[in-house]
Parts: sequence; C-alpha cells; structure tokens
Amino acid sequence: MKELKSLLAHGHRLLLVSVALAAAHPLPAQTGVRVDTAAAVPMRDGVSLKADVWRPTSGQRFPVLVYRTPYDRIEVAAGSDLVRAAVARGYAVVLQDVRGRYASGGEFEPYRHEGKDGYDTIEWAARQPWSSGAVGTYGLSYPGAVQWLAAVEQPPALKAMVPAMTYAAPEGFWYSGGVWDGSWLDWTWFN
Repeated sequence: MKELKSLLAHGHRLLLVSVALAAAHPLPAQTGVRVDTAAAVPMRDGVSLKADVWRPTSGQRFPVLVYRTPYDRIEVAAGSDLVRAAVARGYAVVLQDVRGRYASGGEFEPYRHEGKDGYDTIEWAARQPWSSGAVGTYGLSYPGAVQWLAAVEQPPALKAMVPAMTYAAPEGFWYSGGVWDGSWLDWTWFN
C-alpha cells in the first residue's frame, strides 16, 4: 500500500513528463494499419488473455500503448478514434480483455489478478518484434485502476501511465471510515 500511495503522489509528475516527452519528440506519421486479432498473451499461471494488436505497417519497432478492459476490447476499438490516432502517430496499441472477460481465459474476479496480469502483459508487449521495448498504459474507470495495480508490480518496460476517472486513494474505494464498503458490488452485478 505504501508503494501505491507513493505512485499516486507522484502520478501527476509522470503524466506531465509523458506529455512533455511526447510533444518534444513526435513520432513520424504512419499511414498503413495492421490489426492482429485475438493474440494470446500468456500469464505466469498459464492462463491466456486475448488481445488485439494495432500497429503501423512500416515494419519498424514502435512504443506500445496497453489498454486492459473488462468491457470488451472489440467494442472499445470500434468506438475509439484514439486507437487509430495513436497508430497514425507511430504507436502500437494492445487492447486486451482482462482475465475471465469475453475471449480471455480464467475467472473474472474484479481487481484480484490485475497487478500480475498487467505486469505480464506489459512485459509481453515489450518483448514483441514490433515493439521498441517502451510501454505506456492508458484508460479510465476500471481500465484506469488496473494501471495502478500493474505499476505496483514495477514492470521494467512501463515508461508512462495515463489513468483517468479512477480512485486516488484505493482504501477509500474499498473502505469507508475504516469499514469495508460493499456499495461498489453493484458494479460487479452489472458488469
């Protein structure tokens, strides 16, 4: 928990540095897009999580943006101009269904495996032949929260995070005044 609080305290600096670096070193524009669907990303416990990989067709190595979601990666891509814009600017984008959701294996237990699964996904993305080895994450709500959980695991390839609309103090999400607060369980019923 201490590590997460430290990350939260310095998270705004990480975001500002990421934006400044992106502005100072724009990537060359790309035209072609390749989409590899349902790539199997192995987790350390043998479970396979499915991801779609969007990337430029130029054959170079690209920095990677990872988006992990319980809300269906295919629907995310269909409704997102951000994925296409990132690829056009020279990024590879990995859209992944979290454990137990849609095409991914395992059982969905909200937040339970997100730290280790996030670490494994980030490091997998860094090792791919189309990857420069530098990985960033982005997302809001649940896809924002999973970034913090992965960051606590300290994946070496993680260079930037852009979590949005997520808790700033996780103990306030699970507990209210020191007492476990099950009000968030409604979310699990509808998702």
